[in-house]
Amino acid sequence: MAAADCIDTFVHGLGSYDTDLLSTVCDPGMLHWSSLTRRERGLREFLAHLDGERALIEHPELTVRNRLDCGASTVLVVEVTGSLPGGTGFSVMVVLVVGVHDNRIVRVDEVADVSRARSLLTALRGLSEVAGERPA
Repeated sequence: MAAADCIDTFVHGLGSYDTDLLSTVCDPGMLHWSSLTRRERGLREFLAHLDGERALIEHPELTVRNRLDCGASTVLVVEVTGSLPGGTGFSVMVVLVVGVHDNRIVRVDEVADVSRARSLLTALRGLSEVAGERPA
């Protein structure tokens, strides 16, 4: 699988919350950093968090707004939309810098603009606290 195909599969897996698919393209030593938690976590924690989000978010959609392939990494600007239980909608712009080595995702740095999604941040804060994280 070429690096571009690896990124395509990663985007598809992320958008569909398919942690099994993501496991096929992510290196076991992958690290994920989030501006929400301001901490790094490994692949297992990353996938567990996505499973929690999938259970929380109704009608999720991930739309790639921009993509820039830069050799060993790809910069993605994505919009994530959906609704929370009770029908509160949200839309969040996220920048992902995805590092690839030997056609495996080795690092994901995530910066989210949640200024329009306070309800999502509150819901995710509860999810993070259950997982033992402390969101900023």
